[in-house]
Amino acid sequence: MGDTAAVVLWRQRVAHGRRLLWIGPARRQGAPPLRGAARGPMARATAGALVPVPYDLLLASRRVNGRRRLAAALE
Repeated sequence: MGDTAAVVLWRQRVAHGRRLLWIGPARRQGAPPLRGAARGPMARATAGALVPVPYDLLLASRRVNGRRRLAAALE
């Protein structure tokens, strides 16, 4: 069984009412932590204030812009 439970498409609000589109794998419970991920309390608090998704999903997500990039991200 892999570490991915689902693929999530989500939006982040930024300045001037703009939104950024992101895609990332929702990892299964108990999956090992991602390498190189900032795990400290300050990183978690900052991320929690800025984005509407769980921290682990944020770390594994990549920005997408347009259908071509979305298709490439899903390959």
